[in-house]
Amino acid sequence: MLQHRLGTLWAVVERTRLLIHSAAERGDQGEATALAALCSAKAEVADCVVHVVNEAMTLVGGRGYSESGSPLFRHLRDARAAHVMSPTTDILRTWVGRALLDLPLLGD
Repeated sequence: MLQHRLGTLWAVVERTRLLIHSAAERGDQGEATALAALCSAKAEVADCVVHVVNEAMTLVGGRGYSESGSPLFRHLRDARAAHVMSPTTDILRTWVGRALLDLPLLGD
């Protein structure tokens, strides 16, 4: 079971890493969809980190929560901050939609 979960988490991280590289390449090449790709990648990274750390906490059990100064607990706190710190993942996804529709990001 542990090997299966680690394999799944590796695939999630690898997929997210490839998304980041693709978005960066689009930005470097000045593609029209670069902004949407970059905002989407940032939002997906936030989701990926929370998912991976949550799974890691599940794998180690209560120790991840109860041990003083647990690195996993700190990682979980930091990962969740990505969803609420500006720009939030909701705002990023709204910007993706606006960019794809060729609308100004900060319009009404």
